[in-house]
Order: sequence, then C-alpha cells, then structure tokens
Amino acid sequence: ELNELRSEHSVVQVEDEESVESYHQIRLCLEDLVAQQWQYIRRPQYIVPFLQPGRLVKVSTEACDYGWGAVINLKKRLRTDRSSAPESFYLIDCLLASTSNKATPMGNEESSDSRSATSASEPNSIVAEVIPIRMDCVVEISAVRLVVPKDLRAREARAGVLNAIDKVKTRMGGALPPLDPVDDMHITDAKFIEINGKVKAFEERLHHHWSVSYTHLFEERLHHHWLHDDPRLPDLLKQYAKKEQLHKRIEQLTQTLGSKVSLIQMEELTARKRVLRRLNFVSEHDVIELKGCVACEITSADELLLTELLFDGVFNRLPSEHIAALLSCFVFEERASEMPKLTKELSDALRTLQDTARRIARISNECRLKVDEDSYVDSFKPHVMDVVYAWTRGASFAQVCAMTDLFEGTIIRTLRMLEELLRQMANAARTIGSATLEAKFNEAIEKLKRDIVFAASLYL
Repeated sequence: ELNELRSEHSVVQVEDEESVESYHQIRLCLEDLVAQQWQYIRRPQYIVPFLQPGRLVKVSTEACDYGWGAVINLKKRLRTDRSSAPESFYLIDCLLASTSNKATPMGNEESSDSRSATSASEPNSIVAEVIPIRMDCVVEISAVRLVVPKDLRAREARAGVLNAIDKVKTRMGGALPPLDPVDDMHITDAKFIEINGKVKAFEERLHHHWSVSYTHLFEERLHHHWLHDDPRLPDLLKQYAKKEQLHKRIEQLTQTLGSKVSLIQMEELTARKRVLRRLNFVSEHDVIELKGCVACEITSADELLLTELLFDGVFNRLPSEHIAALLSCFVFEERASEMPKLTKELSDALRTLQDTARRIARISNECRLKVDEDSYVDSFKPHVMDVVYAWTRGASFAQVCAMTDLFEGTIIRTLRMLEELLRQMANAARTIGSATLEAKFNEAIEKLKRDIVFAASLYL
C-alpha cells in the first residue's frame, strides 16, 4: 500500500506547484488563527451577552454548513453523564435553513421543543427549523439583530424569519457585518492581545487598528496573491489538496511501519537477552558476567561461539597452529569449490566448533530468537583450514597458493583478518586471567605474520 501511494503521489502533477503551495499555506495559517480567535470569542463571558433573540449567527459543523440563522433562545444545561463533577454548558436554539435528511448539530442532545419541526411531506426541501446547537458550532456572529416572532410553531412564521435574513444579506451585499471582538465584545484577554501582536512587522503598516491580527494580514496576502483571481485556482487547489492528502497518508503509513519495525526489534532484543541469560553471559538481573566481559573483547567474529569455545577449553587442548587453522573458519567469507582434506586433529576441532554452534542455535530458537540451525553452522567455513595450517608451519606463499583454487588476494585478506581476530582472542584470554592461553594466541600471531602476506608493499 505504501509503494502504491508513493507511485500515485509521484504521478500527481500540479501546475505552478510552488505558487499553489504558498497560497495553500497562507490559507492554512488563516484558518488556524481564526480557530485561535474563536477559542476566546466562544467563551461564555464574552459571547453569551450577545446571544439575544434575533442575533444572526453562522452555524457550521464538520458534516454540514447551515449558513446564517437567527438565535431564538439560549439555555444553560448541566452535564451529569461524567464521572467527575457536573459541568455546565450552553445550548442555543437557532432557526436555520435545513432539509429533512440533514443531521442536526445536536442530534444526540435534547431537542428544542415543539417549535422544532420538519415537514415529512417534503423530504428533501429547504425548510425553516429551530435546532439546538452547541456553542462550538457558531463560526460567525453578526452585529445584526432581527425582530423574531414569539410564536414560531407555524411554518409560515419560521419561513418569514428566513426571508428576513435573506433580505438583510441582499441589502448588505451578501456580507453581514461581524461583531468587533475588541470594540463590541470587549475581549481584552492578554493572550488574545498577544495573538494579535504577533504581526509586529506589519503594525506600522496596519496602524495598530483592532484588526491587526494574523487573520487580516493573511486575508490581505491572499487577496494580493497572484493566484487569487486566477480562474484555475479551484482546480489547482483541488489537485494540490489531493497531493497533500497522499503525502500525509504516506507519512502516516511510514510512521505506522516504523512503529511495527520498532516493536519487532524490541521483541528481538528481548529474545537476545534470553539467549544471553541461558548462556550465562548475563545474570537474571541483566548484570554482565565474566563470559559477557570476555565476549566484549571480540568484535571481528561471532563472539558467542568463540566465548563458548574459550570457556569449554577447546583452545587449551590445541597447539598454536591448530588454533589459527580453527579460527580461520570465522574470517573466511568466500565460496570455495571443494572441501579441503583435514588431519584428524583439525577434523575433531572443526566438529567441536559445529556441535557448539548447533547448541547455540537450538538455545536461540528455544528463546524465540529464530535461527536456522543448518545455515548458522554452515556460516563457519573450513575451506582454508589446511592453507592456514600449512602457512603457520612455514610453507611459502607459492606453496599455499598451489593448495587451493582461491585467488592470492583472497588468501592475503583472510590471513590479515585472522591476525586481527587472534589479537582479540589474546585480549579475551587476558580478561579470563589465562597467561598460558594468551601466550598461545600470541605465538600463533608470530607464526602467521610473516613474508609477503604482511608486507607494507609488494615492491619492497
């Protein structure tokens, strides 16, 4: 789904996208600032004194825009359905133009009274209806008040109020004058003033009028934007909105995918900690034990398996040449055509390594850390054990190259990686406190590090 959305997003092309985006951003800022202003305007101490019968208000919900209507009555109610203390709220009986199939803003609240009626014989016609609305459904409040009849039970009386609203809108050019939040409603809250004061760069230009607010600033910017009167604007905004919606969906899916990956990683981490406890690398309280400290010294190969072999005494029983040959299984990464012929000692050491690897794989699976046992064992490749054994016993580079079909560069790289692993194993032996074993690893390094393999340059 994520890939499909990304493909669809890349296909959507918006003409003059940068200009459309700037216009869209201005519009978003305007909407956000209007929302901030109305958080103050809708406070009961400011708006309630102006909700007298006949006051014209504009009503809108997420589902429907009802347009302008007239306040009929204001009721204060007590919400008692909460577990906390009772909370008061206001319901506004408002006469609105509605249709019989249109959901009311307070569909699940108490109805107004017998004045609220819809014609069943006209299921989809526009009717005048008194509807109880919440305070947050009021999106504009006008300075205009009408004289409304006291009895609105008759359909004609309600229709007459709607006709009066239409006449007022026509007389005023379709735009009803709003109540001034500062001069008329006397909102002097410090935060409200702070919002208006955020346009310091434009204060001189707008002469500190009460309308010095982001709202009017962005309205001005919208009207002066070169796209504002462009006939293509509605289509361009629709295209950009579609692309923006796809972008947001992509971000949501990416975030969801990231959280699921994090959950998987957390489950894997928990499983790995179980493995470490089973192998006694850490205690039950996740305190690092001696085996854990030894494993920390090894970074260039499988530290769990090497530490297990170290504590099982496998390296104590082997001479330095055999140790180097066995450790080559951890650093050789190439593919070889055939298995080498190994001596009995090397074969026994290899079998011990493979048995220990199988045990670790089984413990991992028991701890719900999925490990393919055969793949894990096969990852330790013995294809250069005979080459390393011969090299540590003094064979020339030409002789060891003749023993295998590997490239010379592969042999050199493997021997150099092996030297680094031997140094780490010597440090691990020192951590245990075994001077004898440390001396064995150092001896293997001395036998390994010689001739052209470790020369600084081939021309020396």
